[in-house]
Amino acid sequence: MENSIREYIVDRLEEDYAVLEDGELGTKAVRLELLPEGVSEGDVVLLTESGYTIDMDRTRQRRQKIAGMIKRLFGES
Repeated sequence: MENSIREYIVDRLEEDYAVLEDGELGTKAVRLELLPEGVSEGDVVLLTESGYTIDMDRTRQRRQKIAGMIKRLFGES
């Protein structure tokens, strides 16, 4: 069996679901009970054969990149 890993971004949390974005396939809703405890909007989550995990390194990198983009867009305060 192929060891396949899918990467998603948590777009938003709605009641018992998280809406995950995949750049290639669009979005999908996943029950929060299937995701790691403490998942939040903007987290990078990986789907592997053993389930969903939060990729803390990718999440931190993504948040830093977005913060830099906002800083450049609106200027330094």
